[in-house]
Amino acid sequence: MSISARRLSPFIVALGLALMSAGAPLKLAAQNNSIQVVFSGTGLAHYDTFTNAPFGFWVWCLANAPASSKGVYHDCAGSMYFYEAQITKGVTGDISGSGSTWTMTNISSVDHKIDNCTLQNSPPIKSGPANTVMLLSCTAPSNASGTVTTAVVKVTGP
Repeated sequence: MSISARRLSPFIVALGLALMSAGAPLKLAAQNNSIQVVFSGTGLAHYDTFTNAPFGFWVWCLANAPASSKGVYHDCAGSMYFYEAQITKGVTGDISGSGSTWTMTNISSVDHKIDNCTLQNSPPIKSGPANTVMLLSCTAPSNASGTVTTAVVKVTGP
């Protein structure tokens, strides 16, 4: 074995282990027939003292998650930003719904600079960036609301 191969071996093994462990949650989700929901988009919102201020989101949710997993992770994880307030944060939250109507609730960052936001799509779900997702409310930024008419909404699963 050459010297460069010896140096790379530990990295290759570590990469292999990381890839194998990353596959475990995917297998769990598939075995439990969970539904995956993604909302992604940018638009204009009203919040704090700002009117028609840019905001955006990318949030992935595992709906109908098995009860055994509830203590392990939130139903939803992703990110949101409110441009004028200079807030960009990772967020977690919950999801409810079925078919073509989904509501993501309690969307919050750990530091609560984004807190208790609610996102909801307007059916029907269309292919590509042609969906409407409403930001119904947020506790922080204060009184946030807005609509995105070019959102991507993806629902996969049973």
